[in-house]
Amino acid sequence: MNDTERLYADFLQIMNEKIKSELLNIFPETHAAAKAIQSDPYGRITSETLNIVTSTLTPLPLRRLKHEINEWIDEEFSYLDCQWDKSYAYAQKERLFRVLSGRYR
Repeated sequence: MNDTERLYADFLQIMNEKIKSELLNIFPETHAAAKAIQSDPYGRITSETLNIVTSTLTPLPLRRLKHEINEWIDEEFSYLDCQWDKSYAYAQKERLFRVLSGRYR
């Protein structure tokens, strides 16, 4: 794996953990979505978990989640030493938002 691929993999892993953290703030810990999120491996969100989340996530919490992720990415890119590829990061974020919104399922 070259340096660019490593940065891409690192970004996805960190973004997935941020999303999982934000989702755990939305769902009660006894909710099926919270249990699925907690059982996923570190840095990954399984398709089964995404199915549970997208079937239960309502528009208001989805907007909140998108806002938090946008804020987080903007903050990460505000650091001078940030080495992530902006185009890649924004493309992955938009892809995930489409999935969470129930599009392209």
